[in-house]
Amino acid sequence: MAQDNIILINKEIQSALFNTTNTTRVNFSNYKGIYEILRTKKTKETQKLKIYDITYHPQSPHHTIISINDHINRIGDNPFIGQQKFFNIDFINVEKIYIKNLKGVITTSYGNRYQQYKKTTNYSSTHIANIVVLAQMLSYKVQGYLVNQP
Repeated sequence: MAQDNIILINKEIQSALFNTTNTTRVNFSNYKGIYEILRTKKTKETQKLKIYDITYHPQSPHHTIISINDHINRIGDNPFIGQQKFFNIDFINVEKIYIKNLKGVITTSYGNRYQQYKKTTNYSSTHIANIVVLAQMLSYKVQGYLVNQP
């Protein structure tokens, strides 16, 4: 029996909670690698993708998992410009991109500048905004999460 979802974990997350066989730890800035993982694992049974990125939220306990309902992309570059042929895309609709949760938050993705901004913005993250777009291209239903780490 095939699993019904895929779980991607930012390799920067330091937690034993995610040391299971159905998770894939990846470098979140490697978009082409993530795209290949998602493309090759996509089947009729694998329709849902859970993505866990890192955040810093001093009001929450260490390792708290926070649901994401939406994102603001402040990564500063767009990996899809000039790559339309590779990704087989023309336009990416990012409306209703996340499965919503009543307690979900809006994250601001800063990419490689995360360390610089993590203490200035509530629920900051690294590259989840672009990874969710990759998932949208492949018709995944996405549940996004942040894992609090100082």
